Amino acid sequence: MLKVRSHHHLMLGAAAIAVAAVSTPAMANETAESALQVEPSTDGDIVVTAQRRAENMQKVPIAITAITGEALVANGISTTTDVAIMTPGLQIPQVVGAVNPRIRGIGAASAQGGNETPVSIYVDDVYYASSSSATFSLNNIEQVTVLKGPQGTLFGRNATGGLIQVKTRDPSTEFSGKAAVTYGNLNTIGGDLYLTGGLAEGVAADIAVYYQNQQDGFGINTTTGTEVGNSEDLAIRSKLKVDAGEDTTLILAGDYSTVDAHVPSRRLTYEAVPSAGPRFTGRPFDVFSTTDPIFKSKQGGASLTATHDFGAVLLKSITAWRRSTTIINGIDLDVGPLPLAFGDQKFIDRQFTQEVQLFSDGGGALTWSLGAFYLKSRARVTDFTLKFPAFTRLPRSVHAVESLSGFGQATLRLGEATSVTAGIRYSHEIRDFAISGTVINVGGPTVDFPEKTDRQETNEPTWRLAIDHNFSNNLMVYASYNRGFKTGGFNHTQFITAIEQVLPEKLDAYEVGFKSQMFDRALRLNASAYYYDYRDIQLTAFSAFGQRIVNGPKAKIYGLDFDIEAQLSDRLTLTGGAAIIRSEFGTFTNATITTPSPTGGNIIGPGDATGNELPNAPDWTVNAALTYDLPLGFANSRWNINYFHSDGWFGSEDNRLFQRPYDILNASVNFTFGDQDRFNLRLWGKNITNTVYAAQFSAQPFGDAVHISPGRTFGATIGVEF
Repeated sequence: MLKVRSHHHLMLGAAAIAVAAVSTPAMANETAESALQVEPSTDGDIVVTAQRRAENMQKVPIAITAITGEALVANGISTTTDVAIMTPGLQIPQVVGAVNPRIRGIGAASAQGGNETPVSIYVDDVYYASSSSATFSLNNIEQVTVLKGPQGTLFGRNATGGLIQVKTRDPSTEFSGKAAVTYGNLNTIGGDLYLTGGLAEGVAADIAVYYQNQQDGFGINTTTGTEVGNSEDLAIRSKLKVDAGEDTTLILAGDYSTVDAHVPSRRLTYEAVPSAGPRFTGRPFDVFSTTDPIFKSKQGGASLTATHDFGAVLLKSITAWRRSTTIINGIDLDVGPLPLAFGDQKFIDRQFTQEVQLFSDGGGALTWSLGAFYLKSRARVTDFTLKFPAFTRLPRSVHAVESLSGFGQATLRLGEATSVTAGIRYSHEIRDFAISGTVINVGGPTVDFPEKTDRQETNEPTWRLAIDHNFSNNLMVYASYNRGFKTGGFNHTQFITAIEQVLPEKLDAYEVGFKSQMFDRALRLNASAYYYDYRDIQLTAFSAFGQRIVNGPKAKIYGLDFDIEAQLSDRLTLTGGAAIIRSEFGTFTNATITTPSPTGGNIIGPGDATGNELPNAPDWTVNAALTYDLPLGFANSRWNINYFHSDGWFGSEDNRLFQRPYDILNASVNFTFGDQDRFNLRLWGKNITNTVYAAQFSAQPFGDAVHISPGRTFGATIGVEF
């Protein structure tokens, strides 16, 4: 499937409130409290919080894909990286432990060491700044929502490409729970547990535990005999909900998770001729590295969400703290069996966030929200080793960020059918960076490089303008213009030369779309067309000394998105979507170009990539899922099959390494039986055809390397609900 082709002074910016309103008259009658609650729909409508208040997805002028917790399970979506197979235009490559999502071609190939991604991830309204923290299992999930296009007004910087919202279940005062055990191929064992209930009058709590241990790998390291691609995962999440009187609600949440794995499974491509050593001729999921890849991650956090209803307005406060530690050992930089170059890394990320939101009650023609957001984070790169035969480099860096922003958005209803939305956000951010390092020369001196420091200050407005019109209760059209920006940063591997700054990138997005329901709501069809003006793009360049982030030129991106849900019969449901993306760099004469050397490896230098496609932006993708409910007498059954196709994508701006088109097939059948369907048995398979496809490419001086995505898994899960 792999082919080669030719500072400390902070100020709150004025948040301008401009016009805004609910999309339909019915929404104008909601209370402020209900405007923030996401409750299960009773009439088939999908409720989302894309504009920070609960709304019918069909009335929100934003391109959205929403996936329920039930649909996640049925389609084999168990981690954040899996969400892409059900979301048109979304790619989520996972490279060296970091999740770097891309929406409509907007994303980052590398976002570690304090550099954040341009697609934000929020869990229960808490922003996850670290890309390493964004890798987690999707247990106890109520809904995953993907917002496409810049969301910089309500969600801030680093939501340039869009946003992934994860909403977990809230505890209930009524005792209930469920438990399940799993066994699968590759000697995989696992289990899930969820318990909830009341502790006192107005107090409820829950706990969710997830464990999975894939003991055998997808392949082996043929140099050492160690299996690779296996992992052990543990995740614990708990909430305490307190109704402190009629008008105040408090939710205290905490989570902790660990990952211990032999990843990433990086190897040379079959076509690559290395600069030293043999070519790779092993099985697709094998590697032949000098050292075994080891990935260890520990992360956790706590948050307190408080809401108070003042009647005409509702106040919401979200206070959160998070910490993650990521260790990556045995990174074979030459990707071969000779001891030429390898590295170890350790990232420690900490963050504190405080957000305050104020909402109108939703009555009348004007609906508005105001807010302020504060972030303080610190990313340390420690125990970083880059070892070569003649010397060893030991870079050390600290990347500290303080950011404060104010925002406002409002919607004004013009008559019964038309609404205008406008909003603005002003962000002030200071980034302080310090880097030092040591070079240990074999048979020579050890040289210590003193600490160097730098600062980057950013003051940026972002905004949104939109208009929508309801031709009927079942057809809404909209148009919008959004500005988003991703903050800059620093390269954390270059300590010998001068500090390298990375400038912020900006995106102007123009979009039109419609949302429709037909045949008595048996068919839901949503579509959007967009054009992006993308500037100062942050790109990743590879060298023998690791990755660097560099700014590229302008680019244009345009395309179409489609989402569909059809109730084909009382028992058969079809969901799916498609995305068409066209991307093109503008004048780009100083691009990083890699050229295979006649003697092996690659020659890396500047060159012309004008007109090339953006990395990880397939021309088109399609996903479709069929769900069929079949009573069997002794049990009820639900059969599900999910298909995903990608037309392929380029690995970097030089458009040389290319992932060919590929297909992914997942399937499951769930049997429920016993009193009130208390017991269930689910048989499932993921990547059933065992498709071999890349998660990411890296063209390095030693040769072309590829990180292979997981192969086929299948098994059975038996559970009980009580």
